[in-house]
Amino acid sequence: MTPASMLARMIQNASSTKKFQRVLNRFLKASGENSKDAIRRSWTTAHKLVNAKTLAIWSIIICAILVTSAYGSMGPSVWNDESRKVMEMFSLIKKDGSFRSSVARDSTPPTISGMSDLVVEASGTLTIVPLTAPKVTDNLDPNPEITNDAPSAGYPLGTNWITWIAKDGANNTSTAVQKVAVVDTSPPVITAPPDVVVHVDSSTTYVQASLGTATVKDSVDDSPYVTNDAPFSGFLPGVRTVTWKAVDTFGNSATDTQLVSILVIDESPSTSYTSYTGSSKGTGSMSPPSASGGSSSGSSGSPSESGSASCRGDSSGTSAAGPNTVSHFSTTPSFAANGSNYCDISQKSSLKLEKFSVAAWFKTSKDYTSDGMIVNKNGVGLETAGNNLNYGIWIDNNERIIGGFEDTNGANYFITSKDTYNDNNWHFAVVTFDGSAVRMYIDNSLIGSLSAKVTPDTGDGSGYPLRIGSNAQQNNRYFKGEIDEVTVWKSALTAAEVADQYHSGLSNKKGYAIPIIGGVKPTAVKYGSTVNTVCGSGCTDTTIKSAIDRLPSSGGKVILKSPKTFAPKTTIFLRSNIVIEFEKGASLTYSGTGPVFSGNKINNVMFINPVITRSDAGDALHFSIADNIIIQGGKITGVKGSSSSGFECDSCKNVLVQGGSYSVFSRPINVGTISATTDGTTRNVWLVENTIFDSSIECVHLNRGYDMHAISNKVRNCSNNGIDVGQNVGVEAKYNTLKNTGYGSIDNAVGIHTDNSNTVLLFENSIDITGTDGISVCGSDNNYVIGNWISNTGRTAKHNAG
Repeated sequence: MTPASMLARMIQNASSTKKFQRVLNRFLKASGENSKDAIRRSWTTAHKLVNAKTLAIWSIIICAILVTSAYGSMGPSVWNDESRKVMEMFSLIKKDGSFRSSVARDSTPPTISGMSDLVVEASGTLTIVPLTAPKVTDNLDPNPEITNDAPSAGYPLGTNWITWIAKDGANNTSTAVQKVAVVDTSPPVITAPPDVVVHVDSSTTYVQASLGTATVKDSVDDSPYVTNDAPFSGFLPGVRTVTWKAVDTFGNSATDTQLVSILVIDESPSTSYTSYTGSSKGTGSMSPPSASGGSSSGSSGSPSESGSASCRGDSSGTSAAGPNTVSHFSTTPSFAANGSNYCDISQKSSLKLEKFSVAAWFKTSKDYTSDGMIVNKNGVGLETAGNNLNYGIWIDNNERIIGGFEDTNGANYFITSKDTYNDNNWHFAVVTFDGSAVRMYIDNSLIGSLSAKVTPDTGDGSGYPLRIGSNAQQNNRYFKGEIDEVTVWKSALTAAEVADQYHSGLSNKKGYAIPIIGGVKPTAVKYGSTVNTVCGSGCTDTTIKSAIDRLPSSGGKVILKSPKTFAPKTTIFLRSNIVIEFEKGASLTYSGTGPVFSGNKINNVMFINPVITRSDAGDALHFSIADNIIIQGGKITGVKGSSSSGFECDSCKNVLVQGGSYSVFSRPINVGTISATTDGTTRNVWLVENTIFDSSIECVHLNRGYDMHAISNKVRNCSNNGIDVGQNVGVEAKYNTLKNTGYGSIDNAVGIHTDNSNTVLLFENSIDITGTDGISVCGSDNNYVIGNWISNTGRTAKHNAG
């Protein structure tokens, strides 16, 4: 029998006994009533005389008396056990046996707080996600129990709901739900198949090459979708890059490339060629050019009969041929190779190169029956480790130009031209190797490229020289003709640098001297060693301003961590000697007044990959009276109006803006002076390899400075002039590509415009679709407008006397 049923039976039996009446009468006597009156008063029909509180107290007392009387007659052993259970029912004691006041039991559940939803990157089909327990409080229990129903094996992709349950000592419970979203934003990892080389004869047109299979891995998707852009009809002879792409279930993608070389077999040691050649060949038999506008480094002694002589080279790092030069040979007149002579630059460690560029001007009219070496290091013939070609350029028995190197196993990595070059005209040949690909240029055109992820044989055990005019290993393979401006660099020249070398050498060939615009492109800034990081939590700072302000006087570096979009409300003021780097995935949005970043009277400031978006008109980066400012990469977008600019610099010296994107401003790039005159406060400004578009005035405004440079930029969709380089002393705009400048609605909107300048070089620019003129030169002196390509314009070029 349960305690409750026992209690009910005891109350029923005991209430009719004389003992119960005597005990009850004692209590009632104290209150001035007898038992009959008390009972009668308690059970009136209308209950008008009942006091609820008094009745409750009496009920407890009566029950206690009944229990005491009933259990007292049952003996001590029963009392000690069963009475505790009954007393507990009435909340008179605690579970541990200690008594408590007779109040109502705890019915308030715990409170759960401090819980946030989670978004995590998937690590597989199931992803383990460590959960932090939420905060739980209770009105009585100091340590409520907390549990959840999280799966121990991990969470699948998608939204998962986790229920937390809190329970206190009185068994009151509460629940809360937490969202755990498992996402997949990571791209697959794809590795293209190895490069393919197919040898064919000259009658072959399209080749169906077996490309192999790309390998793909993805943390979630077992089988991402893989494609490539190989031509369905097959490959033409030459070298083509095939791009492989992998896309997973969630649309994340990655690419890798493969080189496919279809090589025509002939008697030469070549392995590749392309189907086009340069279009800028020299004519006539004029003397060769000087490299980079510099002077020659001495006479070779040029033997007129068979034999050899020492070539005098320039191995200084500041050679006229540019930085990274390890050897430069030039004579006046050129070296006359008569088919039985040569000259040597003695073996030295600086000539042993794993990455290189080698260049030479040459002229010949000979019909060759064997190879004729123009320049080579280590030579060819032995085909043993340490005795292979480090680098070289030569002409073969079909009068085609070959260039490249051999590895230590004697494998050839050569490129052969399609055209012949024994036309008795000067030509410029360059071979480069950057550690992964060989490239050859002739007369400023890329002739071909070949994948070569190997190391050239530097000939560590040999003492072979750098030889001009014949094979460095043996006295054979003589070149007959003229050779000049032989230069070796310890790095691979870029296409733009090759173009600079080629065009700087045209002066003697064309009968005029192309000016060299002064200044040196800045490449580094001075800053302190302190590094501050900016993010939501876990970094040294939570705002860009505080990160800059807390740098010491020596400056330092501020890194904006990703992934995060920063949103400052007011202008961020810069200071000297700092670098501000945006990690990939970090960006900044701005809707305040004034520039986003501003620096006045400062120096040594560099931005790396700034990603900035303005939502109203104004400048993004604004400098004044500043020195040594570098902006590398990035994407800066704004709003047109109020002369807004992505980059503005007034009265600045030694400036480089390179490799970035600037769009949707009145003037995306705006450089000038505070006084609005050519007062000398703006000097040595370089605008290189940027993409600049969508302006309401000029896209590029590069004015009122000394030694100004706009090189290899892509400029389009400008409501006014594309590039405006007026009122400068020494300015060049070269290798730029311009399209849609003026839209035809502005009378004076042209591709490139200059006025009131002195020494202007407009060189090898491509201009398509302008409002009026392709190029407009107004009131300027010493103008060199050379080799520009202009189409779809009302007038090709214009000169205004005033």
